[in-house]
Amino acid sequence: MGFRRWREDWVGVLITPWFMSLICLPGPGSAYESLSSGSKQDVALPSGDYEFLSAHEDALGHYLTSSLFSPMFEFPDMARAREVAEAVLAEVFKPAEATPDAPPVGLAEKLEQPMSRRGFFGALLRPGNPDA
Repeated sequence: MGFRRWREDWVGVLITPWFMSLICLPGPGSAYESLSSGSKQDVALPSGDYEFLSAHEDALGHYLTSSLFSPMFEFPDMARAREVAEAVLAEVFKPAEATPDAPPVGLAEKLEQPMSRRGFFGALLRPGNPDA
C-alpha cells in the first residue's frame, strides 16, 4: 500500500492477514537485484537506515522486506491496519532531525531505544493516541 518512489526503487507497506512489512521493490538496474535470498541489506531512507532481508518470488522477482508486525492480532480490522501502514510510511519518509552536537542516527537505532520498533509502531494502535 502507498508505494512511493525512492531514488531508483519503490518503498511501501505490504499488509497480509499474517504480517505487515515494509517492502522495497527494486527499480531497473537496482543494486538489490544481485543479493541472495536471506541476505541482509541496509537501506537509507529519509528518516534513517533500515535493515531489510532480501527475498525472491518467481512472479515478482527480487525484493527487500523489513518486518513491522507479526502476527496481526493487535489490529481490530483492515481499516486500522491501513491507518498504521500510512503512519509508518509518513514516519519513514520524514527527514531525520540532526542535532549539531551529534551525528545522524538511523531510524532503526532510534526505534530500538528506549522503545522497541514494535513498541513504537504499537503505540499507534493504543486507544487515546491522538493519531489513532
